[in-house]
Amino acid sequence: MDPSDAVVKGVRHRCLSTLDLGAAAQDDKADTSALATSRNGNSDALRKSLSTISYAAPDYDLKDLQELKKEVHALRSGRIKAVGLHSPMLHPRRLAALQLPLRQDDATVGTNVARYSDNSIFNMPDLMHIVERHGRETLEGEKAENKRKLDEIGVEKFVIDRPLKHSQDKVLESFSKLVQKGSILSPEQLRIFFEENFSDYSSDLIPVFPADWCPFPKFVTAIDDPQMRLWAKQLNAMWPSLCRKVSDSVKQDFSKYSLIDVEHPMVVPGGRFMEMYYWDTWWSLRGLLTCEMFDTSKGIIDNMCSLVNRFGFIPNGTRRYYLNRSQPPVLSEMIMSYITTTKDESRLAQWTKSLDSEYNFWMTKRVVQVRDPDSGEIYLMNRFYADNITGPRPESYVADMEFARGLAKERWAQFFTDIAAACESGWDFSSRWCENYKTLDTCITSRLIVVDLNCILYRMEKNLAMLHAKLGEMPEAQAYRAAANRRMAALNRICWNEEKAQWFDYDIGCNAQRTGVFLSNFFPLWAGCYDERDVNLKQRVLAAFKSSGLIGNAGLQTSPYNSGLQWDAPNAWAPLQDIIITGLNKMQLPEARALAQETSARWLLSNFMGWKKNLSFEMHEKYDVTQVGARGEGGEYLPQIGFGWTNGVVLSLLETYGCLFNTAYLRSMLLSMLQCDIEWQNDSTGQTLFSCPAHLRPLFKFDFFVAHSSSRTY
Repeated sequence: MDPSDAVVKGVRHRCLSTLDLGAAAQDDKADTSALATSRNGNSDALRKSLSTISYAAPDYDLKDLQELKKEVHALRSGRIKAVGLHSPMLHPRRLAALQLPLRQDDATVGTNVARYSDNSIFNMPDLMHIVERHGRETLEGEKAENKRKLDEIGVEKFVIDRPLKHSQDKVLESFSKLVQKGSILSPEQLRIFFEENFSDYSSDLIPVFPADWCPFPKFVTAIDDPQMRLWAKQLNAMWPSLCRKVSDSVKQDFSKYSLIDVEHPMVVPGGRFMEMYYWDTWWSLRGLLTCEMFDTSKGIIDNMCSLVNRFGFIPNGTRRYYLNRSQPPVLSEMIMSYITTTKDESRLAQWTKSLDSEYNFWMTKRVVQVRDPDSGEIYLMNRFYADNITGPRPESYVADMEFARGLAKERWAQFFTDIAAACESGWDFSSRWCENYKTLDTCITSRLIVVDLNCILYRMEKNLAMLHAKLGEMPEAQAYRAAANRRMAALNRICWNEEKAQWFDYDIGCNAQRTGVFLSNFFPLWAGCYDERDVNLKQRVLAAFKSSGLIGNAGLQTSPYNSGLQWDAPNAWAPLQDIIITGLNKMQLPEARALAQETSARWLLSNFMGWKKNLSFEMHEKYDVTQVGARGEGGEYLPQIGFGWTNGVVLSLLETYGCLFNTAYLRSMLLSMLQCDIEWQNDSTGQTLFSCPAHLRPLFKFDFFVAHSSSRTY
């Protein structure tokens, strides 16, 4: 029997991501009216309309089953595309009955996306193919600055982030004349072409000194250890170096730039990433708030909301080639962090309206229906995806093509979509997205209902409920609370694994959980989307976390799998440390709180040692949990320094734990991490009895103790 026949036969009892195809035609008009009412925000009319709708699982006739079989075939073969509420396959009855607080976006949103996405010069395969072949030797030339930039950001980004000197049409015409059919373009010809048509890299962004920068934020005085206190001051002093504003020339003629303009100054991550990135910015903003840079923080949130208002969502980053994908939707977390810290609610109404629009994007463009295998209940859950992908990512053309050439050409379209979807996750890249947990040529991102995204959306729904309640909009608040409750039920029905006591991503291609171990499995602890009153459950989850292999000597590694991809072992990332530490504290178990404190100390010490190492005074994008102070490796670009979200998390942790981490505690923890046995002694001769590398000396007074053994070399 055809496997899909078996699926269709058992449709009422199995957990499928297929859509409702069998609603009665006579209900179409009433249901569409209810949907339109809900999108326009008329809650009273919506409730009245819903009261006339009897919602139940539909019966399937023969035609429906045939269509369902086709859908299952498409699902299993990976051909299924952007399945969402915008799809004609999803019947309005189901939408209306779920009472989602959706509304119709302004018509200009789609126009803006199309207008800014019309960037053929920045997404031109012919040009990128030539750059791939001999771009480095051409672009490097004789300029030392070019060589440094190429090492730091890579060839493709060095090309597409350079502004045009002429109109797109003129540059395209010049290139078409240069590349004649059958001719071979030499490196020298390509160099001349770039010099004549492209301006200098990063001339579209201007360094700006933030007017609200404070040299001595209050939290610093509460830090007990003098070395940590000095470090906090030095990190605070880095904010001006990461602050940028968009050049006026970009606003006057955006067609010559890959950059998307925003009104207010922004904080960039640093290194290769010289534009504003979506989810990075939340942790940078946390650091800014800790350092009392409230005006800069407010302007950044305004920038984010302006992107939603213009495009209907927040792009991956403020480059035009990022307009086919977003990143984890943490805008509501930024807004709540700002309001909680400053008590400033002057933008509450307009920010909430923008959040409504962003929620609309995720619930119309990134949604999948899942049927509970036992109850038959239908849940809406979310996945990462990327829209209108036609080829490799412009900013990583070479890497994408290297993988694609090992695949059959008929798989290229789906592969490029799944790679871009993995970028939308923020985890680019990880074995988590690989069907075989090893290599990216098996990438299946768009097939996965992911735990972390649904936790973030749960928090977004809870935050929106609170914001609407603050505005006195109680029907909307209730609708978001109901949506959050449904999502929590979905996570605990579809993703929870009773045996392993954690939450797993769900593969809609094979209708099964993926039981790989990742830090994302424990995001529900942070989100609070489980029964927090169940002490036994919390103890089981904590035990599962402690035995997961994710706890490293110098932090929490993203996974226990050493795949060579950067979001895997042995790498640790600041945002994931923050999420898990927060989640452990929220468990309200003494053992969990102790683990949160220990994890914070290990992360701070490793970051501090990396900062002091060889007197480099650098903060890294990621760290190696097996070596104290060592930067992380792997990935499709060289390790980056800066670094916005790393700085933000460290400053936030120092604000939380600075008064608790005295010098004696930090010494003890560091010695444990270095695997040294220390005997404290008073050496009357003044002789140094413990030989230690220079980058470790700031925390120690060597005439008071001696190390007897060490199993680690530095």
